[in-house]
Amino acid sequence: MLLGVLRMAPYAVAALRTPPGWEFSGNLTVSPDYMQYRTWARQTQVEGPIVSDRFTAEPTSRFLPVPLYWGIGALAGVTGLTPEWVYAWLGVPLTIAMVLLLYVVIRRFLRDPVAVRWVFWATVLGGGLGALLLLVEETPLRTIHPLYKLFVEPIESPALVIPFERYRGNYVVQALLDTHFLAFWVAATAAMLALVEATLAPARRRLLVMGALFAGATILHVYEGVTLLAITAGVVAVCLRRGLPRRDAAALLATATASVAVVLVGMLLLQRGSGYPTPEWRGLMVAPAILLLAYPVAWLLLAVGGIRFWQEATREGALLVGWVVGCLALVLAGPFFPYPDRGTMTLQIPLMIIAGLIYFRDRSRVRPRDAMLLVLLSAPTLVHR
Repeated sequence: MLLGVLRMAPYAVAALRTPPGWEFSGNLTVSPDYMQYRTWARQTQVEGPIVSDRFTAEPTSRFLPVPLYWGIGALAGVTGLTPEWVYAWLGVPLTIAMVLLLYVVIRRFLRDPVAVRWVFWATVLGGGLGALLLLVEETPLRTIHPLYKLFVEPIESPALVIPFERYRGNYVVQALLDTHFLAFWVAATAAMLALVEATLAPARRRLLVMGALFAGATILHVYEGVTLLAITAGVVAVCLRRGLPRRDAAALLATATASVAVVLVGMLLLQRGSGYPTPEWRGLMVAPAILLLAYPVAWLLLAVGGIRFWQEATREGALLVGWVVGCLALVLAGPFFPYPDRGTMTLQIPLMIIAGLIYFRDRSRVRPRDAMLLVLLSAPTLVHR
């Protein structure tokens, strides 16, 4: 609840700073993406949950499902608020939902309350060291030639590498401040919780819930369907080595594939019928060096105890490894997959849980020096935000 209230603080500050005679619209950004979201919310009030493209001179039929903005448009109509304010306030319940889901997922793998508490807050508020690159870029340090060549030039146009802090939803702490990506994190995390339950305690009803959540996440944001499929494949491949029955593995793969494929085929048919060409846009590749900077706490603990963790891993541990493998397969597939950054969706969660399992395996509390190291390695992202 506190995090939900805090996320509205920037809006309160902006409203208080609005000069007399002016009215704060609820807009805190001039992002072209945000302009598109505002348009979609208003379009849905006329066109429904599937909208046409208003950002091209070419005539197109309705082909793009935007359920999130359909909901925002509907709430705006009911409450009398503008879509901008509905978008802002919607972040509060979504923040609460994300925090609760994250706690449930972490609690599923960690039993010790101390471990749960540390991993939870490290995941909610933590990030990586990519912000240090931006610190050099955004301060007078950039005038020092060696620092400029090492830290600034690679991330300036044409960018060779993109720190995770330049994205809007690679970390939980980023998503909490962005209603758009927060909705996708909630949907993807809920779908992953369903996959966890269906893998560790197979049952038909769990598969049905998993399929529904996979389909829902894909409708909400098509990229998440591909990510969830990759994660499922990784989980199945790794868990087979820890005794997952082949019949259960096949059921998981079939459920995930069918749920996502039905939605993707439906979207493809809508797009083909609209006369709108397939976009050629590609995301930038994620450099391995940036990936190392992104999750320093997890990589450090994996370097120290990763081998032992795998040797002692039960099916729960194998599931976490498969989750990471599935995400990384997309993140590092830049030459072949056009949207590699989408593989970061939920990646932070299993990495931090594994890190917690390794750290708390032989201890019941966090040493002060380790707490300080955790802050130094993961706080730069929060500070930069």
